[in-house]
Amino acid sequence: MNGNSLRISAEQKVIIFPSLTESHTEGQIYFLFSLRQVEDIIKEVRVESVPFSLPHIEGITVWRDRVVPVLSLEKCLGMNQSGLPISAGTRLIMVRLLREEPTRLKEERIMFRVSPSIRMLSLPLACSPVPVNPCSDIRRPHLLRAFYEWSEGFLAVIHIGEIFLIEN
Repeated sequence: MNGNSLRISAEQKVIIFPSLTESHTEGQIYFLFSLRQVEDIIKEVRVESVPFSLPHIEGITVWRDRVVPVLSLEKCLGMNQSGLPISAGTRLIMVRLLREEPTRLKEERIMFRVSPSIRMLSLPLACSPVPVNPCSDIRRPHLLRAFYEWSEGFLAVIHIGEIFLIEN
């Protein structure tokens, strides 16, 4: 298999995992990332809290000699926090973002605490786009690129660039 077919294969795969919060809508909310965005999935790593940080920031960790922020997707999106398990049985998923700067591309990374029920699926998925506003669970829809209904619930496609810009 040559490098092009490996790249094409990766472009046609997505990583999905259910939200750590209970949904108030009909159906579970799943988060979706392109396989190209995901750099690593980690079972156990120490996360240090950061005093006076924003509510969606769980802390920081060291990954491959880099300090990386650890965020809660649910808190970023303003989802209900009742019953949110902080770390028991969860995983950390490393997501990268390429930003264009005037002279070069800059890579940025963040980690999200996620459910251990991570799956890799091939595209296309049988789903239909729906507006986010019927989903009362997501209070910050501008942090989504798209929202779909599918056989197992809803798929939320995260806008990583906007997550990096959250101020409160």
